[in-house]
Amino acid sequence: MSNTYQTDISAERIQLASMPQLAEAITRKDDWTGITDAAARRGAQTRLNTRAYRKRKALGAKEAEVKATNAATETPTKSGGEEKEAVVECWDITAQSVTTIPATLAKQIYRARKPLLPPWPPAAAAAAHPESLETQPWMQSSNSIIFPLCPDHLITLLQFNTIRALVTNRTLISGILTTPQDCYEEVTHVIPYPSHPQLVPPALLPTALQQTVPHGDWIDLFPSPEGRDRLILAVAAGSFDEDELWADCIGGLYEGFPDAEHVDGDAGGGR
Repeated sequence: MSNTYQTDISAERIQLASMPQLAEAITRKDDWTGITDAAARRGAQTRLNTRAYRKRKALGAKEAEVKATNAATETPTKSGGEEKEAVVECWDITAQSVTTIPATLAKQIYRARKPLLPPWPPAAAAAAHPESLETQPWMQSSNSIIFPLCPDHLITLLQFNTIRALVTNRTLISGILTTPQDCYEEVTHVIPYPSHPQLVPPALLPTALQQTVPHGDWIDLFPSPEGRDRLILAVAAGSFDEDELWADCIGGLYEGFPDAEHVDGDAGGGR
């Protein structure tokens, strides 16, 4: 009897190939395959999608810059024997009227890829060095010309309107909140029923759960009593991911749009 091991060539072979869904993985933490925890899996997938989106965004910006450079070197159109440069309509804040400026100047002033919501400094840093705020980008408004929003910015109007609505609701219930208006961290609290309920919109009056069950202060901003109660119960039961709700509503303004949430259709459809 021979002990020599012989390979069974008829056995099924396993083909090794790269996994396209892990193309942007850098560390082992980015490998979400095989993870059974839904929250951990979504977190890894979001990191990979965001990383891929930022890479495409950087590549697109570079291509746009090359196209703009090539267009600037082209011969301008001629009319009546004189060179005529294209113009762009814009709003002049100083004159409070619509005006036109040369396209080359417009490209120098307007940058569509600037952050839509620049980060605001922490309260502690602002209090310690208030004089430094004047040198920050968000405090500088030297440009007196506003251009119409490009399509890439118009798609974020839903997110802007959501933020505006939440800020408005917080102002309306500010009289019954126990947290400071400039709080930068989530606060868990219960809120009292207002002594003058007629001053608060009925849809924002605190429910019995809001008055008795500790909950995140962000829940108080939703204009639906039943919806707020459902959120409080879901968060308390651990069956709801508030970070996912944030990403769906306004997360794109701060972090970009991952593949699964991109709205321009290049990732197979948007929301």
